Amino acid sequence: MYLDETAWVAIAFIIFIALVWKKASKAIVSILDDRSLLIQNELQEAKSLKEEALEELRKSLQSQKKSFRRSRKYNP
Repeated sequence: MYLDETAWVAIAFIIFIALVWKKASKAIVSILDDRSLLIQNELQEAKSLKEEALEELRKSLQSQKKSFRRSRKYNP
């Protein structure tokens, strides 16, 4: 069976793409996994910062209430 040049180029191209995909897919998966871990860590940090900010807000509001009560007690 004889194949012309176009067929051989097509076969070679398909083999080339398969080999590149085999190597590149591992690299792509690795990059995506690393990025996923980075995003997960950033989300965890944001969550802890939010909790810390809410705690500070709660303390500030309590302090404000105490100050307001004291001022009303001394200045009726």
